[in-house]
Amino acid sequence: MKIVTRFKLAELFCVLLVAVIVAVLFSTSMAMQRELAKNKAAADILQAVTSLRYLSIEYALHHGARTRAQWQLRSESLSTGLLATPAFGAGEERALLRELRRDLASVDGLFELFVANHRELGQDPQRREVLGELESRLSGQIMGKVQGMIADAMLLSALSRQGVLDAQQQANVAVILFGGMIIALVAGLIYFTMTGVTGPLEKLRQGTLIVGEGKLDFALGVHTRNEIGDLARAFDGMTEKLRRTTVSR
Repeated sequence: MKIVTRFKLAELFCVLLVAVIVAVLFSTSMAMQRELAKNKAAADILQAVTSLRYLSIEYALHHGARTRAQWQLRSESLSTGLLATPAFGAGEERALLRELRRDLASVDGLFELFVANHRELGQDPQRREVLGELESRLSGQIMGKVQGMIADAMLLSALSRQGVLDAQQQANVAVILFGGMIIALVAGLIYFTMTGVTGPLEKLRQGTLIVGEGKLDFALGVHTRNEIGDLARAFDGMTEKLRRTTVSR
């Protein structure tokens, strides 16, 4: 095979390899961004649920109108966040999101009952004992549901962190793999240049010096089927004709 053809094939292979590397790195980069977005969403959900727990405790202790308004705003924000989450692809992640939505709807209902019960407690002192017991039970149910939501949010956050680590590991493997391929390609090109081009050219240079000293029976003996082989055979043919001419004279 001609040297020019080999270099063109090597150039084409390099272009294809670079295209594959760019495509794979782009894919891993997009996967990393998706996992980071999921991780941020999971962290926001966990923060919102934790905040909801603190607001529930504060309202149970003080029954402030401002705390109730903050609780409702936080609940609405959490509901929107659970519906607008990034594409959690794993089945376990989807199951956790569904469970969080169901628990949040249940907590919303319990909190409305809790607020209504406290309002009725202030209006009907004669039922204070019954309504106080109901308030205690509602508060316990809210705390239990919210605590379960915190556990689910923590699990969702842990899964998203693992997804980030997996995506980062895939990116590292891709970089190492393609880095090794590039090094192997460069080493192969250097080896081909040394053995297929530099070595025969050096041999040809030495041959010209030997023939220049008058040793016309010298032959390069290069039999490669490329441009340097053609040049070497032409050189050997020239020295053979020169030797015959000299002998005939």
